[in-house]
Amino acid sequence: MSDSIDPPIDSLPLEETYASGEISPEVLQASEDAQIFISYIAWQDNIEFDEDLLQVLIESRLLIQEGKWTPEAELRFWLNFDKLAELAAPVTIESIKATLPGLGKDNGGVFLKKTDAAKAVRRYRLWAIVSLFFLLVCQIYWFIGTDLTTNLNDIFRKRTQVDEQIDQMKSVAAAEGATISLDNRTLPQLEKESKVLNQLLDANYELLRDWVFFQTFSANLTEYNTERYKKLEQDIQDRLNTKVTQADLDQGIITQKIETPLTQAEIDQEIRALHLQKEFDKARNKFFLYQLSAEFTLRALQSYLLPLLYGLLGAMTYVLRTLSTEIKTVTYSAHSETRFRLRLSLGSLAGMVIGWFFTPDASTGLASLGPMTVAFLTGYNVDILFSLMDKLVNSITTSIQGSGKSQETQKPQKAKKPAPVSDESPDSSSLPVLPEKTA
Repeated sequence: MSDSIDPPIDSLPLEETYASGEISPEVLQASEDAQIFISYIAWQDNIEFDEDLLQVLIESRLLIQEGKWTPEAELRFWLNFDKLAELAAPVTIESIKATLPGLGKDNGGVFLKKTDAAKAVRRYRLWAIVSLFFLLVCQIYWFIGTDLTTNLNDIFRKRTQVDEQIDQMKSVAAAEGATISLDNRTLPQLEKESKVLNQLLDANYELLRDWVFFQTFSANLTEYNTERYKKLEQDIQDRLNTKVTQADLDQGIITQKIETPLTQAEIDQEIRALHLQKEFDKARNKFFLYQLSAEFTLRALQSYLLPLLYGLLGAMTYVLRTLSTEIKTVTYSAHSETRFRLRLSLGSLAGMVIGWFFTPDASTGLASLGPMTVAFLTGYNVDILFSLMDKLVNSITTSIQGSGKSQETQKPQKAKKPAPVSDESPDSSSLPVLPEKTA
């Protein structure tokens, strides 16, 4: 037999009282939650306490502390706790703990604990800043690439037209032996314009090469052009002691021996001209490679990445706005965190879907706002997009089911086989008997 004396019930902590098997852990937790509810409601001006409800909850806590808990007291406690929760709705004990700061203790004294809502505000605010910064970088990168490719196409087209006009004027001047003008522009003016266009083309091309920083192209020729230039160079070397006339070219004759052969200087000059043309083709091939790469990059940015980022930004705006409202109404909880994260994923997907179906060339309906604007609005309210998708799926399903039923109704009915006809005369016993007429 132990000589130790059990301490009185009043001095026992709540956990040790429960260890004796008298009180369930749910009651202990609910009693603590009731005090939090009462403290919250007491600070609200638009909620009034029921005196009887408050008295029952306070007496229940005292009974727990004194160890006088009974089934009748537990019944009254749960009934009044349910009324207390309805009184505080839509606020829950979880949202109060996640939103309102509590007191904590450390070596330095008492301090306010950082709530889950405050952590969520900091986290989503950081995500919003990072998303906005990344979006701005991609948007500026897209704007620069779009302007460069547009300028290159315009300058290249203008330079081609000017070069054609210069060749036309030179050929006419050589035939007529006089200086002419075209569209009130003389040959020196066109040549000056061509020089300026070449400088603008080179400048934009250099910027475009820096813009496509992730890929580098080398100036190469196709296998066909490589073999063609080799053949041309060999033909020039073979002409060292030959001369080709126009009549020979017209008749398909390649070369013809002449008495006065071409000099080595003339051959070298033709080879240098051929090499210059070869380098020009290499440079143009490299130019087109960079231009095509830039167009592919712009199309990928415009159709996938930018709509996705705009959808994410719209979803982030919705999350921050909803988070602010829930903190104000003390309804933020762990369930809100799950909804917010799903909303960010759905907003990003919705924005990318908008990039698939909307093009900048469209000018009617929502498409007139631009795919980026529609992606942002859809990310902010994803319910609109998914409700439209559900309606589309339902209409397609209804149409398929309706067509299946109509095909079943249109199937021809199988004709019934006629009864076999017997060659024998019917038996008189099987004939109906008519009644005799009376006089």
